[in-house]
Amino acid sequence: MKSIRYKIAAFAVSVMLISSCEEVLVVKPVVELADELALSSTAGLDAALIGAYNKLQNGDLYGGRYWVSPDMIAGTVKISGLQNTVFEELQLLNKTMSGQSNRIVHATWQVSYEAIAIINQLLAYLPDVNDAEMTDEIRKRLEGEAKFLRGLIFFEMTRLFSFDVSGEGPLSVPVFTEPLSPFDTPFRSTVDGAYEQIIMDLEDAATLLAGINTNNRASSVGAKALLSRVYFYQEDWPGVISAANYVIDQFSGKPHGGLANDMLDCFQTGNPDPEVLFAILASAVDDASGTLRSYYRVASNSKFTIPIPYLVKIGAHVGTHDDARARVDHAFVNIDGKVYTTKFDVEFLNVPVIRLAEVYLNRAEARVHEGDPDGATADLNVVRERSDAGSYTGSATLEDCETERNIELYLEGDYFHNMKRLKKPNFAVDIAGNAYNWDDVKLVFPIPASQLNVNPNLKQNR
Repeated sequence: MKSIRYKIAAFAVSVMLISSCEEVLVVKPVVELADELALSSTAGLDAALIGAYNKLQNGDLYGGRYWVSPDMIAGTVKISGLQNTVFEELQLLNKTMSGQSNRIVHATWQVSYEAIAIINQLLAYLPDVNDAEMTDEIRKRLEGEAKFLRGLIFFEMTRLFSFDVSGEGPLSVPVFTEPLSPFDTPFRSTVDGAYEQIIMDLEDAATLLAGINTNNRASSVGAKALLSRVYFYQEDWPGVISAANYVIDQFSGKPHGGLANDMLDCFQTGNPDPEVLFAILASAVDDASGTLRSYYRVASNSKFTIPIPYLVKIGAHVGTHDDARARVDHAFVNIDGKVYTTKFDVEFLNVPVIRLAEVYLNRAEARVHEGDPDGATADLNVVRERSDAGSYTGSATLEDCETERNIELYLEGDYFHNMKRLKKPNFAVDIAGNAYNWDDVKLVFPIPASQLNVNPNLKQNR
């Protein structure tokens, strides 16, 4: 039976009631009554929020393919032969994604909108909850965390699905902030409109969460860090600098400018290193990164190795290297002539969605654009010196910024999107070695056919 897929989770919290002992009770699916019961208490709202976080652990979101799908499309990974490569993965590797049949495309849309639906329901009910547990701080925390997650998800969806649709201009996905009924058929937002809402959500989150301890969940600093990323992809350089300054100032006087002693320290289980400004947390009883590890972890018979052209780009094509980020005996391993990354080798890995190192790199490029190349050099050197890579001595260039970004953030979901931002020709390759320009529709997720079938207002990327 046809249904509007991204609305399904609007009622996910309708099957939950939370007691003071945090026991989850399954309630009969009387939707209106169940929603009212589940979301009419502080405990119920907090449970719904946890449900949204749990969605981010899904293998098609930060549990794996929010990062790995762009790398498959870019061709920065190569089949290892240690696991079966499924049809949908071959489509991404060969740039033949189909909205009709690609399960990865469909699931990324589906689960992302399930999380959005939970968030919008939570925010709709929040103003009316005034039980004894609801304090001003808890209300701010719930709203701030929810808006943080909504801005983050819409940003990822905008990057994956946006395209300059013929006759329509650059279109994002449907971006909305209210719960939808099963009969709503929203239009795709413009990219500018999507970014406006993303920025509004993250700015609100930064304000609401200021001074609140969220125990390694969304935070004010994390929101500002994400804003530095959003502004970076908008090429709003003053915005990048302002957001980055807020974040970096929190680490004033810290060794390595607040960075971990080793980049690999950011890819661990347990409490994240302070450099990790927001992570999807994992444990043995709540694994958040199994899909991601299956692609890259050597002990899990990695599905992918790193092809030579990409190893050259990130400086990891030689056996010895002063830069710890690119050493084959440290950040990479060569097994039988195949090179694997060790970034994701920790079992039950936390997924570091954004790190302080990226914020320095965002600010570095912004400073070059704003006429402060020496300030950019200082930012690049903070990142380089942590890894014993030496220092730049002259004024930094845009090429320097691109190089450092490639080396520091490889396989963290950045390269593909940055190459598109820079409008790089022929940067993506398929299995046969054919190259694709930054603006090729084959590099964009298609709108799933299941959505086009039920929503006549959606336009396909073509």
